[in-house]
Amino acid sequence: MVGGNNLTDVESLPDEVLFEVLVRIPAQDIHDSVRLVCSKWYHMTHTHTIIIKIDSLWLWEKVVESRYITTTGTAKSDTLPVRSSCNGLVLESEEETETVENVHVSNPATMQIFTLRPLVGYRLALPLFAIGYAASSMKYKAVILSMPGKDMEDKCFILTIGVDNSWRTTIETSGPTPEGYRRNTYLSTGRYVSLLRPCGEMFWQVWEMKPEIDYQWRKVWDINLEDYKCTTFQLLDSRAVDFVQPIGWLKYLEILVFRKLSYTPQSRIFVYYLLTHEIVTIELPAQHSIYDRVVHKDSLVSLGGC
Repeated sequence: MVGGNNLTDVESLPDEVLFEVLVRIPAQDIHDSVRLVCSKWYHMTHTHTIIIKIDSLWLWEKVVESRYITTTGTAKSDTLPVRSSCNGLVLESEEETETVENVHVSNPATMQIFTLRPLVGYRLALPLFAIGYAASSMKYKAVILSMPGKDMEDKCFILTIGVDNSWRTTIETSGPTPEGYRRNTYLSTGRYVSLLRPCGEMFWQVWEMKPEIDYQWRKVWDINLEDYKCTTFQLLDSRAVDFVQPIGWLKYLEILVFRKLSYTPQSRIFVYYLLTHEIVTIELPAQHSIYDRVVHKDSLVSLGGC
């Protein structure tokens, strides 16, 4: 608009136009500069719900670069592995110990860090960590799951970030796992949840649930990697305990990341392109072969809004 007030022109942009602009800008740049353009831009980006969809793959505190996989850093020190990611927030904890005292939630794009309360009074063997978002309360929750021991009890500890002063405990008793049984894998699509159901050693069904429709599971895809079993994955002995596991979507129903689980540390991941049936093997630094792989999306989620 010639001769107009540039600041007024910027503030008058419709929200949908502004959002289309923002999703094309790296989250770090929005946090550092773009949100300072005017008050409207600041208020729109200074929230715990805006998510800028930039795909990357976290490997412990490092990442590798390949196509949709982008290199980035971590907001915390190099001593804490990344365990889980949700809406741009990552849950970091110390390496495998029986006590859970050093747990943090951070936003790598904004460099914010939130330290969680320690889990007191429990000694856990091989704890599993996760972070999730509860849409009903608009709060983020940290979850620690203890693998069942001789008593066959699954202990689950939940903490609402920024609200709870201690971890809540739930205990479930499970029976023996049937021989040959594998658990379903639940993966976020960015908007809702998907389920990958193993139907064989190298075959999965993809199901999705869209809450806005009817909360029903629908089968949407079949993934068959049998042709890659002996070559790419090198699963030569059917009696071996090695198996392949999906770990995250880089692009829903287009790009899926797998890892190979084995008694020996594995230093590679596998990126599968569903539309072309192409698979790419990515070698990891040897020192990261035993750590978790987490698919991560940068965002401007504010820890102050947790």
